[in-house]
Amino acid sequence: MSFTQENFNKLGMSLLRSFAQQIGLRIIDSDSNNLKLEADATMPSRGIGRWIILLSLLPFYSDFIVEPGNMSPLNGYDFFNHLGAIPFRLCLTLPGLWILLFYGKVTRCVFDKENKTFSVENKSYISNQKVKGNLEDISAIEVTQIEKPAWNLFRGSINTHIQVNMMRNSGETVSFIYIEQKNRVESSILKTRNTITEFLGLSSDSDN
Repeated sequence: MSFTQENFNKLGMSLLRSFAQQIGLRIIDSDSNNLKLEADATMPSRGIGRWIILLSLLPFYSDFIVEPGNMSPLNGYDFFNHLGAIPFRLCLTLPGLWILLFYGKVTRCVFDKENKTFSVENKSYISNQKVKGNLEDISAIEVTQIEKPAWNLFRGSINTHIQVNMMRNSGETVSFIYIEQKNRVESSILKTRNTITEFLGLSSDSDN
């Protein structure tokens, strides 16, 4: 079964939107008792790894996304369709796999009023770190921009990192990081701080 070019274009736009949503802190669930936040914590992110793999393996599935007889550049691309190029194509997927498995990290932060707990989880496909605590132990929220290494090749020159610090009564700090566009830093910091402090019933810096 072959997709039409229109369906292929729709698929491409869907993938682009999916990648665009990797920037910024996302609210994945919110009600009166629960707040779940998720964000990519590194550049390049998992989305970049997926795109590299998808494009590197394009010749393997191009026949299924282009109509027969269509003059698309995907048809008749002899270099990629030549059997001798299979090892080369597979090698192209290695950077994507490396980013996907070893570099791209996702942070998930969950606040649960019903159980009076919070958790911060930093995970990739090969590692998982999780910190849990009591909601009542959080005394303040601090959100700041920080400088971390980023690959300019993957939009590192126009994106930056924002760190969320949850101050505990014990004096310890639980933190997580997310990616944001540099031209949206101030609004993102304000939105993130207000979202968390309002849910927890804490005062924010903007109240002072």
